[in-house]
Order: sequence, then C-alpha cells, then structure tokens
Amino acid sequence: MAVFLRDPTYPEREGDYRAFQQELIRSLRDAFPDVEIVEADAGPSASIPGWMVTLGATGWFIFSAPSTINDNLPIWKSHFERLTEIAKDLGSQLSIDVHDAAAISIEAVTVAYGWNPNSIEIVDIHAHCQNLNGVWASSFEIAELTTGQHSPQLHADAIRQYDCRYFLLIRYECDAVSVIVRADGSIEKIMRLGWR
Repeated sequence: MAVFLRDPTYPEREGDYRAFQQELIRSLRDAFPDVEIVEADAGPSASIPGWMVTLGATGWFIFSAPSTINDNLPIWKSHFERLTEIAKDLGSQLSIDVHDAAAISIEAVTVAYGWNPNSIEIVDIHAHCQNLNGVWASSFEIAELTTGQHSPQLHADAIRQYDCRYFLLIRYECDAVSVIVRADGSIEKIMRLGWR
C-alpha cells in the first residue's frame, strides 16, 4: 500500500511543519511499525509538500500467490481504514496509488454484487489526472496489474498529481463493471456492463 499524505501546514502554518511531521511519524509508526515514510513534493508545477507512505510491498500483495484475494483483502482494508483515520485526525489529505485503487474497486464490486473476489479479473486501468492549474492531463494506461510489471515511479507520478481518477474495467464470468475511484479512495461510480 502506498499513499501520499499532503502537508496541512503549508503554506499558512509553515512554522508548524516540524512538529506536525514528528506527530505524523509517531502516529504512523505506532500503527504500522514497518512503515516507510519519505518526504516528497506532489506539485507538478508548484509545491505541495508531503510524505510518501508505504506499507509492506505496496498494494500489489493482495494480487499475489500463495495467499488469495479473499485472505488479503480484509487485511488491506483494515490497514487502509487505519491510515485514512490517521490522515483525517491530523488534517492531512490522502492520495492513493494504482494498487490501492484496484483493491478499493475489488472490494466495492464484491460488496455491490456479491462476487467472489478470487474470480474477479481486472481487465484495464487508466488514470486521468489534474494539475494545480485545473488542467486535466491526457489519460494514460497503467499496465502493471494486467502484465505483472511493477513500476514504482509510475505510481508515484500518478498519486502526486493534484487530483487523479482511476478508471477500472473489471470482469467476473460473463459480467463486466466499470469503476471510477477518486484520489482520496472514494468510489465515484460503479456501472455494470454485463450483457446477460
């Protein structure tokens, strides 16, 4: 799991930065002893300071053998909820990565349709991002989840955008669902595309 947490002290309360950073690190380490926290800047053209926070080997683990998605999804969800709670308590905005968007989508369609998560296939993922000037960048395809290739830089680039939406196409047997996930991890839309 990898998220970007924005610095809520910038720019109005920059003097509070170090105290806030210490509180953030303490809160994260209390909840997740193995957490990795790195200072980062999310601004493509202007500064949005914050931290890249990584738990384990990113969200990729929920798709990996020998464990099943059924085994890993509740663990991922618990960690994500705790991370979201910490960000909210500290007044920080959170932006997810592509793997988090995939996990959120799988959980959402499992709840919405009662599908078995181990039988769900992610067919396609695209990210559509907005910069600080409100300009939407061209949609770009994210192929790692379908090809097995892993690119941490691509994830970092996507989640560091001011705003990003992940568009996922999910297949289950003869049904298909389109899911839109916002940068904050909320579901914008689920649309069933099944033909039976």
